[in-house]
Amino acid sequence: MAYADPELGRQRDRERIRRRTEERRAAGLCPRCGVQPPAPERTVCPERRNARSRRLYRKRRAAGRCTACGAPSQGASRCWPCAKRSYENSAHFRGMPLYPANYAVFLRGTDECLAVFNDEMEVAAWLAFEKLSPDRVEVVVDRPWLAALTAWE
Repeated sequence: MAYADPELGRQRDRERIRRRTEERRAAGLCPRCGVQPPAPERTVCPERRNARSRRLYRKRRAAGRCTACGAPSQGASRCWPCAKRSYENSAHFRGMPLYPANYAVFLRGTDECLAVFNDEMEVAAWLAFEKLSPDRVEVVVDRPWLAALTAWE
């Protein structure tokens, strides 16, 4: 509807939008679309949130900016700090956690486990205390063989 006074028209439109938003919130619906409930712990529905994210991504990508923070990105989708942070938070970078190894002592020729220890020094001390020679027992380590090739082990 066209008004003679544009400012009066804007005020009425703002009031109408504010009332509609309040009614939708009171009904437990998304204040923007008025159809779906808001996402858990959010104010708008997931579709609106995702649509906004896609628009922001396309806008920043077209402008040659970082899609995560908006900083200049030299043509890439992310600037260097955001790309590094994303990579370091990925499962690929973290990989499998390296748990401390356990050492199990078995009597040679049998499946009998005599003891389990946390390090090689405990195994050596126990063998000396029990007066067992290394040729009578087998020490099995549950550490993956690739862990021996890493620099941090």
